[in-house]
Amino acid sequence: MCEELLNSLSDDEKSLAKRLIYAGKNEYNKGDTVISLLSRIDAFGMVLSGSVQAYTFTKDGTPVLLSVVEEKRYFGMSLYIMQKPSPVEVISAGKTSVQWYSISKLSELKNDAQNVIYKNMLSILAYDVQNMNKRIRILTKPDIRRKVLSLLSMYEIKAGEKFSIPMDRSAMAAYIGTDRSALSRELSNMKKDGIIEYYRNTFIIL
Repeated sequence: MCEELLNSLSDDEKSLAKRLIYAGKNEYNKGDTVISLLSRIDAFGMVLSGSVQAYTFTKDGTPVLLSVVEEKRYFGMSLYIMQKPSPVEVISAGKTSVQWYSISKLSELKNDAQNVIYKNMLSILAYDVQNMNKRIRILTKPDIRRKVLSLLSMYEIKAGEKFSIPMDRSAMAAYIGTDRSALSRELSNMKKDGIIEYYRNTFIIL
């Protein structure tokens, strides 16, 4: 389940690399802490099933959702590389399974294989940067309606006409920078205006 990380390695190299980098597997329930705020982590993770959410907090303690990590995506890699206290808290959004990885033993691989893994890690980090840029574009929209449409369009492109998003209303509101009541009102208005249809976390853009 780490194809992206081991992409371009031979079968023998992949087999050895898996033994060297696997650092355990954990199961989490909704609301469980996966990475604690200000902790130092000794491994980065990949979501096998479910999803996790990364939060930061304002001075008054208000949570701000930074990112949502879904199945087969990695998280915590930059924190692992920097080895600094985590500026975010990562929690499970539901029943979630996470595979953890560490590259502390990569020296046992040939240099060429090590370089391939490092290159793949850079590609994964670049993907994370792209996702953060998408969120910045959402936040800079001038009103809630356009923020909502930008967010929903992001998932529609990936999943097709009818799609689900891995966020409840509170998380969705935090992600676009508003409060839950304002979001709920806008969703209702968008439905009345014939812009969207939805049931819980499943949406259709009309």
